[in-house]
Amino acid sequence: MTPERLKDRIAILTGAAAGIGRAIAMRFAREGARLLLVDRAAERLSAVEHELRDGGHAVASLALDIVEPTAPDLIVKQCQQRFGRIDILVNNAGIGGSRPVAELPEEDWRTTIEVDLTAQFRMAKAALPHLVQSRAGRIINMASVFGLMGFPTSSSYAVAKAGLMALTRSIAVDYAPRGITANAIAPGLIITEMSQRTT
Repeated sequence: MTPERLKDRIAILTGAAAGIGRAIAMRFAREGARLLLVDRAAERLSAVEHELRDGGHAVASLALDIVEPTAPDLIVKQCQQRFGRIDILVNNAGIGGSRPVAELPEEDWRTTIEVDLTAQFRMAKAALPHLVQSRAGRIINMASVFGLMGFPTSSSYAVAKAGLMALTRSIAVDYAPRGITANAIAPGLIITEMSQRTT
């Protein structure tokens, strides 16, 4: 670990209340980032915020659901008001669970695509003008190995994560000339509460 690697960088992190998101929050804070944490689980989010504050880290939180149409603009506005700029967006929020195509209700399909792909697009769209101003903007999208290869009963989730990887490539090529990098991380199975509920 390099404690100064993210010194004074301003990061928005969605899905920050538990699992991978909580671990990212802890690591970013230890490496010097100032954080706006976002999650719909208000009590857990508050616990993470207070733990980081007690450790002397600069952190704020916003409890809301990122699928709400107004959420991305609210998140970006809150970060600007609290910290003055945005350097990093970590799109970590998401849901798991799926079924084979013939067994998947269309409503479940729409929900997964909305949470795991469309919300990430909206967050990137809202943040990009501010990341351009940073001149060293970073977007990190949390994809999945499920988006790279076939797994049983994972249709909508796999499609959403594959789409997120394509979105990441599009952002990377469109905004590289303006100093922004975009990367997707594709973990395998990580033992979190979400993965335990869906395996």
